[in-house]
Amino acid sequence: MELLITILVFVMAGCFFAEMSYVNPPASGVLKGMFVPKLAGEGAVADAIALLGALIMPYYFFSYITCPSLIFIK
Repeated sequence: MELLITILVFVMAGCFFAEMSYVNPPASGVLKGMFVPKLAGEGAVADAIALLGALIMPYYFFSYITCPSLIFIK
């Protein structure tokens, strides 16, 4: 199972770098966006909220399921 997850992570990283080389964004803009984020365009706030929800919610559900079982283990 760990090998499968590792392979999937490397496939995702490969796809990311392939897409970045295809799009070829300016390096200065990428570095600036990493440290000074900016929401521009219509729907950018909704996209940011959706991304935050996609990253936070799985951990919330995992902790919600796991914590009660850890409390009641004797």
